[in-house]
Amino acid sequence: MISIVNISPEHTPAHGVNQYVLKEDRKVLVEYSHNRTANSLVQRLRDAADALEALEKKQSVNVYELRNKAA
Repeated sequence: MISIVNISPEHTPAHGVNQYVLKEDRKVLVEYSHNRTANSLVQRLRDAADALEALEKKQSVNVYELRNKAA
């Protein structure tokens, strides 16, 4: 199951920047910020996808660099 969970502190306003995690089953894939508004579900999904894509690109670069250092 894929889930997006708001992990902002309790006192964080309902609107404005909030912190989220994208999870697959119980594993946290990535943490990201999202500007929460009344109708921001679609943007929250896009932000989650963008955060995961950025992390995957970063890991690919890191893996490539490690392979070159080992060679």
